[in-house]
Formats: sequence, structure tokens, C-alpha cells
Amino acid sequence: MAVAPSRGGRIPQFRDSIVAFARGLSWNSLHPLEERLAGEAVRKSGLFFLSPLVVLASAGASWWLFPLQEGTDRLGLFYGTVSIVLMAWTFLLATRARVFEILFGGFDRLHVWHRWVGIVSIVFLLLHSSAGNSVRSGTVPFGRGVEETALSLAELAQTLLIILIVVSILRILPYRIWKFSHLLIFVPFAFSAFHVVTAERPFEQFSMGGLWLWLWSAVGLGAFLYRLIAVDSGIFDSRANIASTVSASGLVSIELRRRDGAPWNRIVPGQFIYLRWGGLWSEAHPFSVVSTSEDATHIGVRIRVTGDGTRRAPSLRESEEVRVSRAHGHLDLGGGTLRAVWIAGGSGITPFLQSSAFLRRFSQPPTVVYFFRGVNQAIELSYLRRMANDRSITLVEVDTSAKQGRNSAFLAEVITGGEEVAVCGPRSLVLAVMKQARRVGSARVSFELYDYRSPFGPDLSPVFRALTTFLLPAAIVKRLGWLFGEASDSRPKALMDSPVP
Repeated sequence: MAVAPSRGGRIPQFRDSIVAFARGLSWNSLHPLEERLAGEAVRKSGLFFLSPLVVLASAGASWWLFPLQEGTDRLGLFYGTVSIVLMAWTFLLATRARVFEILFGGFDRLHVWHRWVGIVSIVFLLLHSSAGNSVRSGTVPFGRGVEETALSLAELAQTLLIILIVVSILRILPYRIWKFSHLLIFVPFAFSAFHVVTAERPFEQFSMGGLWLWLWSAVGLGAFLYRLIAVDSGIFDSRANIASTVSASGLVSIELRRRDGAPWNRIVPGQFIYLRWGGLWSEAHPFSVVSTSEDATHIGVRIRVTGDGTRRAPSLRESEEVRVSRAHGHLDLGGGTLRAVWIAGGSGITPFLQSSAFLRRFSQPPTVVYFFRGVNQAIELSYLRRMANDRSITLVEVDTSAKQGRNSAFLAEVITGGEEVAVCGPRSLVLAVMKQARRVGSARVSFELYDYRSPFGPDLSPVFRALTTFLLPAAIVKRLGWLFGEASDSRPKALMDSPVP
């Protein structure tokens, strides 16, 4: 009786939050689109099939390190070594190095393989922990005391890894909290590596087997430090200045020029960049590159201000310095002899905002189908209409707030077979486009859609946020608001505040 007054309106607010979450649930969240991307890349080129095989081969090569002799659990020791090798690979694939992006078929495909290599490494870790792992006439490099300490840490590592992986897959925590928890995965890796290099083994410390264990432990450590220091800090990003900024109706349009005045030659239409304002170690946000000008020294981004990660965007001023990452992404806009069809939903229009010079490469004007909810929410609609009047594109506007008809009907009108399709938007739109393209036999469908965290199941972080708001005092919730808020790069690119597919 005494609890309800102290909570005020929390119970109705909590109930409404849960109801809103339940209503937003969809079977589409269970559709493994990202895994399908990786599969399509493998079918497209043998190179993208070879790269995962190299990962597996590097782990499988550990089998020959352990002798087949009575009293030695060769299989159990092999399981443990495979787990360490694969965990090291997860850190390598997380470095965003261009070479891995090329070898694995694209930026988003790389995240898929990163996720699954991590999952398989956990499977082998569990197999290792349930095995005998006995060694006959083995060596203990640093003594029994160190070995026992490392074994205790390895047992703790297994528990930590299972918890962190479950949290990652189920998307229980809000992004900012999850981001810190995901970084903690290095701790159980370090404990496991410590166990591997100090445990009793059937070969000498500086033999090929010993060096192999040290190698992969060092690779994992080096890759983690590289990602943390070189990538997350932004130290290698290009320094740029804001050439112009215009803010209207919650949309911020920014033009960027390199500080050295050089052209942005390495950015291909359809790619995106990470933009960092606030100096080193500030959070980076991904935005598709807009190129409505033929001046190669300037690139643009369009920022929809909806989350805490983009809240400062309207306050950015001309000449202010920002940091820009290298270009990422492989969204193929076409440009050959086949008809190009570009389909966008909401802020997904941004990759298709290209200059007249680029549009002139097409043998016939690309058809742009733009789904938006209200003219006031449409991005650069006036520019698209101007391009349509100039016959640079064929524009099909679909205002979903006006209930013009079923979206599938519009897709059936423009996707008729034989064309090259590029789509950027919500998962439901991507699924509808792929279904129509497959039905009529389109030449190609290009899209980039991935979640930094996991594509499996609904995002449970709103439930976590609702519970926190319900249980904790308002003053504490307010102080922790920056943790509960979603950063602009926390969700699938199709759903982000930033206009990236």
C-alpha cells in the first residue's frame, strides 16, 4: 500500500514501455539477413570462401602439435588450442583493417565472420573444459604454482565469456553499457592465453608447439591493442574542417574538407565514413557520404538528430575541426549498361544522393524509389526533384504517411527483371526488395545491413531501460542517462539516426 504513492506514475509508465516493446516485435528480427550477406559473398567469389577456410585451417593446424601417445588427451588439448586461435582471430577481424574487409567480402560481412568465429571459439572452449586434458611426461614451463593459478583464472574466464557472449547475442543491455562489456571480452582471453602458455604440455617451451601457442596469444593481444589505440582513438583518422553546416527540421547538413586541402579521392559513391567530433577518443558515428557537388575537395553528410549520439550535431560550426575515418562499405550503385534501381527508406536515401558527374556514367538514368513518412521528414527531396527535372534520375516518391497504396505494389512497378538493384533502408524493406528481385530475376541486389551486436532476436535493451527507470530513483536514472541512451552507431545501419544502410 505504501509503495505505490512513492512510485507515482512509474507503474503506468513501465506498463506502457513494455506494451510498446511487445507491439514492436516482428519475425523480421529473427531473419538472418547478415548471415545471408556472407553467404552471398561466398557464392559470388571463391576468394570470400577461401578466407574463412584460412581461419579454420590455422586452427586445425594445431592438431599436429600434439603427439598421439597413450596417456595424453590429444583431443582435449587440441580443443583448447583451437579456442585460443579462434579468439585471436575474432580480435583480428575486429581491427577494421582494409585487408580483412577485402578478403572477407565487405565491411558488414566481416562482422558476420567475427561473430561466428567468436561463437565457435566458445564451443571449443566448452569442449576443452569437459575433456580430460591429461599429458604424459609433459613439461611445466613456469612451475606448478603458476600453472594452478592460470588454471583458476581460465575457469573464471570460461564463466565470464559465457556471460558476455549471452549478453551480446540477446542484446539485453543498452548500447553504451554493452560496448564496455564487449571490451571486457579481452579479459577472459588474456586469462585463457595465460593458462595456455603456462599449462603442462607434451612439448618444450621453445619448440614449434610452444612458439605456436605464444604466437596466437600475442596476435590476440596485439590485435586488441591495435583496435583500442589505433582505431577507437581516431589517431589515424584524417583531420578535416567543417566547410559549411545547415540545420533545419532536425536534419543537419554538413560539408567537409580535408585540413590539407587534398581531394577525397579514395571515397567511392555508396560508401560511408566514421565522423568524430570532440577530438581523440571521442565517440565516432557512421554516416553515408553525400556527393551532390563535383568539387572533389568536399564531401557531405546528413545527420538526423534523434539520439543522444547526434544531439551535438546542430551546434557544430564552420571551421571546426573533426576527424574522418577511411571510407568503408561496398554498396554497389551500378553504372554499367544495365538499368539501375535504387530503393531507399527514410534516411537510407543518403547513399543515393550523388553528383551529376557520377549520374552521367549511367547509360540510362537510375530509377530512385524513395519511401518517406511525410514530406517534412524526407531528406534532400528538393535535390532529388531537381535531378529528376534534369532527367539525371527517374524519381518515384512514396509518402507512407499518405497511404498511397501497398509498398509491394510500388516495388513491383520498378523491379521487373534484369536490372541492378541497390537498397538501403529498414530490414522489412530489404526483405521485400529481395523477395521481388528474386521473383522477377533481377541481375543483382546490393545492400549492406548489419548490427554491431547481433541480428538474432529483438533488441531487449528497451526492457532493461524500462526496468531500470522503474526500480531506481529518478535522480540516479538521470545521472546514468548517458549510459542508457543509444549511440548513433548502436543499431543496425538501416535503423540508425545516421543515413547509412
